[in-house]
Amino acid sequence: LEVDITPKALVGELTVACVRVAAGKGGMSNARVVVKPLATPAPWPGPGGHTTAGAGAQAEGGAGSQLRPAGPGGPPGLETFAWTQPGAPGAAASAGAEVGAEGLAVGSIAPGESREVRLLFKGQSPGDHAADICLEYAGAPGAADEGRSHVLVRRVHLTCDSALALSAALAPLASAPPGAGLWQGLGATLVVTVECTAPPDATLELLAVKAEPFKPGAILLQGQRGGEADDDGGGGGGLLATALGDLTRPHIALSGPPAPPLLATEPVPLGRGDSFQVRWPVVAHGSGEHNTAGTLSVHWRRKPKRGARSAAASNGDAGDVAGIAQCTVVPLPALSVRPCPLGLDVQIPPEGAVGVRTRLTAAVENTSPMIQEVSFSFTDNEAFLFAGFKQCAVRLPPGGRHAMEYQLLPIATGYVQLPPLRVVARTLDGGPNVELVDSSEPRRIFVLPPQSARTGPSPAIG
Repeated sequence: LEVDITPKALVGELTVACVRVAAGKGGMSNARVVVKPLATPAPWPGPGGHTTAGAGAQAEGGAGSQLRPAGPGGPPGLETFAWTQPGAPGAAASAGAEVGAEGLAVGSIAPGESREVRLLFKGQSPGDHAADICLEYAGAPGAADEGRSHVLVRRVHLTCDSALALSAALAPLASAPPGAGLWQGLGATLVVTVECTAPPDATLELLAVKAEPFKPGAILLQGQRGGEADDDGGGGGGLLATALGDLTRPHIALSGPPAPPLLATEPVPLGRGDSFQVRWPVVAHGSGEHNTAGTLSVHWRRKPKRGARSAAASNGDAGDVAGIAQCTVVPLPALSVRPCPLGLDVQIPPEGAVGVRTRLTAAVENTSPMIQEVSFSFTDNEAFLFAGFKQCAVRLPPGGRHAMEYQLLPIATGYVQLPPLRVVARTLDGGPNVELVDSSEPRRIFVLPPQSARTGPSPAIG
């Protein structure tokens, strides 16, 4: 059992380990390569580390040959992935599925023959990491050790240097009211800074920076129609509970593209000490606090040295990992959203029918101690016509309430989008606009065909 691995890498960077398995004069049966990451560096078992199990088993390799796999005391420092061959000549290889406890099957090897297995290691933190690569096999049929289990162990070490330092912050707009946290319904800016901390001899290429705000938990709205089977095993098409986002929980939503944009075809080079900043416009929703606003993923790679890729290709070596895109994932900062001083409630039936009028009501209540000016705007779409004010503004004193009513006429069937309703409030002293978000409004409803076109009775609304 021979293992060849580059002893140094960057945190989050994939490193190739070439594992060569050679059978002796008796051959091997059911050979398998198993990787056991170690929580802390352990004594090297020696080049002859070899244990045998079964009748008359004995331990070889002397002191230090006992494995010390990662336990509850600390997570392993290395992740292991299967090697995926490139699909075209000269293309970079990629990481396949993570190698689990069952390892990778090698199969049977005839006497004197050899097999090669390639693994990809990824260090999760700076410092020295170690793993034991174990070859588990049984004696081949007809050999003196037929059926006996054997284990060969080789320990590999990988030293990882820091690659990137990531920071993210949620900054309220300058026009927002003073105080900590974000204001419900107001815009803010997500600022992400990527700094290269790699050694001076390594140049990185930044491919993409992606912010993924978490999606709030689900609430259940009754009365929507779908095609899934009923709970009692009956056919679909009945009423079911549909899961929608619970907009009352604190969360942010991206309201525009990042600036500046990043294109994978034009990566940004980063040397040690260089930094790159990306900004997203966001809007805060819900109210309360959460320990994170989501996740941030940064895609990067080590810039290949001049001539390294062509040399690897000319040698028939697919092991050029410098072109493999790496991905570093970290949580977004904690989120604190202050509730809006106004409440919005939108009411609409869960379904309608083409040509039959239905009613949408939007009510706003001022729970703040100040007079609020509330603007309503409503437009039709390809699924509905409506009657009512397209735009309207009212002033609400503290404790005041105002309801707007719209008559909707469905003109298309299916699970259709409601016409867009926008409600914006601001104080009379020139305060910022606050967009109100309703958590009870179904954004879509089912519209049935006209009564004359139906072949049976309309299903009951539960």
